[in-house]
Amino acid sequence: MSEVKENVRDGTISNAIDWIGTRKSTYSNRPYTRAESRLEAIRWVSESKHPCSIVQDRSFLRLMKTGRPHVWIPSPVTVARDVHKVFVSCQQRIATMLQKYPGRLSFATSAWTSPNNVPYMAVSVHLEEGGKPISLLLDFVEISKSHTSLNLNFEFTEIMKSFGIEDKLLAITCDSASNTDTVMVNLHDPVQEFYNEQARVYCLAHIINLIVKSILNQFDGWKPKKGINEIKYVDTECDNIEGWIEEPMSVEVKMKIEPVRLTLSKLRKVAYFIKRYPSILRSRWAQIVSEQGLPVRLMPLDVATRWNSTYDMLRFATKYKSALKVLLYEEDELNNHQLSDTEWNLAEELCDVLKVFRETTLYASRDTTNAAAIIPAMDHIHFLLSAQTTACRFSDTIAIALRAGMKTLERFHNKANISKIYRIATILNPRHKLRYFRQSGRGEGWIKESRAMLEIQWEISYAHKPLPAEFKPTKTGKTSIVYEDRIMFDPRVFNGALVSESAIHDELEHYLSTEEFEEFTDPIGWWKGKTLTFPRLSRMAIDYLTIPATAVKVGRIFSEGRSLLSHTRNRLTPESTRASMCLGEWSMSGFIKEPEMLRILLEDDFE
Repeated sequence: MSEVKENVRDGTISNAIDWIGTRKSTYSNRPYTRAESRLEAIRWVSESKHPCSIVQDRSFLRLMKTGRPHVWIPSPVTVARDVHKVFVSCQQRIATMLQKYPGRLSFATSAWTSPNNVPYMAVSVHLEEGGKPISLLLDFVEISKSHTSLNLNFEFTEIMKSFGIEDKLLAITCDSASNTDTVMVNLHDPVQEFYNEQARVYCLAHIINLIVKSILNQFDGWKPKKGINEIKYVDTECDNIEGWIEEPMSVEVKMKIEPVRLTLSKLRKVAYFIKRYPSILRSRWAQIVSEQGLPVRLMPLDVATRWNSTYDMLRFATKYKSALKVLLYEEDELNNHQLSDTEWNLAEELCDVLKVFRETTLYASRDTTNAAAIIPAMDHIHFLLSAQTTACRFSDTIAIALRAGMKTLERFHNKANISKIYRIATILNPRHKLRYFRQSGRGEGWIKESRAMLEIQWEISYAHKPLPAEFKPTKTGKTSIVYEDRIMFDPRVFNGALVSESAIHDELEHYLSTEEFEEFTDPIGWWKGKTLTFPRLSRMAIDYLTIPATAVKVGRIFSEGRSLLSHTRNRLTPESTRASMCLGEWSMSGFIKEPEMLRILLEDDFE
């Protein structure tokens, strides 16, 4: 043990790899100590989702030890033990950080079944640090049985208790599945904030997905004619699409939408043949594309439960229209799949429709998109769909599908219009305030109700909170700011103005009476710079503006989980899966502090 301690050089493991920018790196010429090697192995297996046994891989050992046979490599048992040990330490550190966080916390959650058929639940936490919104995987747990509301409710409550933050909950973002609906109703003490629907935020990306599924279902949702086996030409992938509105179609409507259905069917089969029969078609396809002066690419396949793949297929088809026409004309197997001019026009129209939703999805999936963006985004989609269904821009066939999407949108649009969280977050965005509601055509009664919601929440939860420690009342009735070891031009002092105690208690009125800041694009940064003028209201605003608009963070975690939980790995324990998934995310987010972790690893020496 003493020998190991003596071998620890000055500095941390971060000195060994000095990152320059985001791509280049320089490496230290000193070897790792045993403790540093163990820590780096932890980072490697958790961040890259490798099994611990990879450190025994023959090729890896040859790479590491050739020319350096003395290099020490930890065993799989040591790596597995270290992963669990560092996970527990980091978990405690994160719990302490969240408990000391000055504001309230928001969460996003979803459930998922892994490729090896094990149900999991992931929860991310969303907060502010240094004037920027940050998100972090909080926990990744195996659900004991299935994705029922009772199991989800129990697991979520247990996660909150384990981190000691059940009293800091503000909102939770999740999809519209019925089991998560029930979770919001059934959460019990001490998670009191989720007694009703008012604390629920519907994932904006999921809403968009449901709207588009309603549109595309008009072309795919009814059983095709006997003899047309279209399913084999479409990739299938499980996804939660519960919540979209499906209505029975009359024979007349089916006849009107038949041209679009046939167009999609033909394009899917063409993409399938090009991909599945490379020896026959791929070389000729590459030749045709080159002759047309286009980049050589394969036509993307349509995935049954990924509407954006339908858009990708249509966009490709319209861009490579001339090349596809040549291929369909020349190849006997594809002659029957040639598209008429009308069908090409329908493909272009549908592509234009889906482009709007793709751009909205990309916007909603940003890490900075928060609850204040939900009402404006849904208003914008509602406006576009209304205009497109009433104008003559699209054919009757596409207009029928757009009306189906409008019905799904209106379901969630109505929920947004009655949500307390959506309204408060929108008002606390300094670009919007109450003016946005007036400009969007909402009535004065609705606007007054929204303001009352904000005032009630302000009075109950924030107006009487103790001021931060740096704010000290003076004898003159002014509030002075005490900053130790700071220069006189500190931004919080120089850019602010001292306010009286009475003004502090009237923060909300003062904020609503000032003009909107239309040019400002960083609302959290704006509030962070106004803590002197609005010491309490800034805390409320930051809390509401860090509520995520989507559960995309959790979805990304599940996508990464496919690497760890493939269908060939069935022996991982729930504890090992949890430790590896969480530790990898925490490591990449900078929550593994080298000095602290090295001290923990130095407490024992397995080998």
